[in-house]
Amino acid sequence: MNKINLIRFNLNKLYITIIIILANTTGVLKLIFGGFIAETIILIFILILMLFFLFQKRKYTILDYLFILVSIYSIIITFCNVYIIKDVEPSCFFGIYYYTIPCLIFLNRNHSFFKESDFFFKLFFVFLSISSLYAIFQMSYPNSILPPDGIRACGLMKSTLNYSGLIGITFFPFLVLKFKHKIYKIMGFLLIVCGGFLSLSRGLITNIVVGFLSSYPIQLILQKKISKKSLKNLLIYSILSVVFLIIVIEILNKLGLINMFERLFHIVDYKNDAANSARYDFWISFGDYFLTNPFGYGVGRLISGTSYVSNSMDFESYVLGTLYSIGFMGFVYFAIPFVYVYNQLKRCSAYNHQTMIMFLSGIAIQNIVQAPMITPTTLVMTWLNLIFFVNHLFNMNKVKYE
Repeated sequence: MNKINLIRFNLNKLYITIIIILANTTGVLKLIFGGFIAETIILIFILILMLFFLFQKRKYTILDYLFILVSIYSIIITFCNVYIIKDVEPSCFFGIYYYTIPCLIFLNRNHSFFKESDFFFKLFFVFLSISSLYAIFQMSYPNSILPPDGIRACGLMKSTLNYSGLIGITFFPFLVLKFKHKIYKIMGFLLIVCGGFLSLSRGLITNIVVGFLSSYPIQLILQKKISKKSLKNLLIYSILSVVFLIIVIEILNKLGLINMFERLFHIVDYKNDAANSARYDFWISFGDYFLTNPFGYGVGRLISGTSYVSNSMDFESYVLGTLYSIGFMGFVYFAIPFVYVYNQLKRCSAYNHQTMIMFLSGIAIQNIVQAPMITPTTLVMTWLNLIFFVNHLFNMNKVKYE
């Protein structure tokens, strides 16, 4: 490795370290700088970094141009709603980061920065384990250092959306990580799983369960190999999963732990839970908004109760919120990562395909029933994770066959 490559290699690791520290310490940063700066500091860092990376020569594909189109459209539709229709405040322009930052990250996906996938995930694993350890500590001492988010533990992050969001987007990538000593991985994974449950995030639990259960049938459909034997295996797989879930719930009930996680088991019974009842009402009303204006209402007003948007909407769903904001272009936005992954993983093993399906379906379902990606930290880390994970699986497959 020559001197220039060595410098680039060390700089990339430094960038990754800064990003992961920022992502995992928003709660600490909030005490120092306040909530707004604590959340936006990672946006500023990523914006500068990705703009700097754009100077590298590259060839753009149709996916790049589509993403650029989505980003430009989000700015135009917001401009129209602010200055022509005058439906929202000018401060809504702050929300254009929802699509401009992911676009810049995606355009730089072939930069050498994204080649350090092993370092990225191992460092993320360490920091998320620390945050989860602190979340466990918070449950015993709730007013210690950083107050928890309501009745939930939120680690060193600012909110449960950050905490559960970061666990959700890294849970499946962690499955393929290789450590020299497996005991470190086992201990860290136990901490992260405990932290996830302590966040009391229904979206996170749904992410993990649905991501795992859906991976096998989705893989069969994509491979077009649904034979009688496969259907039989799928049936057995489903029955065993249900039996396992029943046993786990019964054990938790015997131990008296069900009451602690009571909110997690109100996902379907929306009539008996105010949060789920509100979600149901928001989702039902979405159709009327979308059919009335399929071109979108502009970005920046997805978060309700903020000081900078007085007439905002909150559908308790990042997917519905995106379709509300940029209309039919939201379908293009969500299609881009799936097409990208499909094109990149053609040469990878079936196991890697299944792990990536868990990752994508888990993120999709969590963002359908919650809005974790509405926070800057989780939005940035989701897109970084996606590209780092694709590179990680591709590198694993390359090493295996060389």
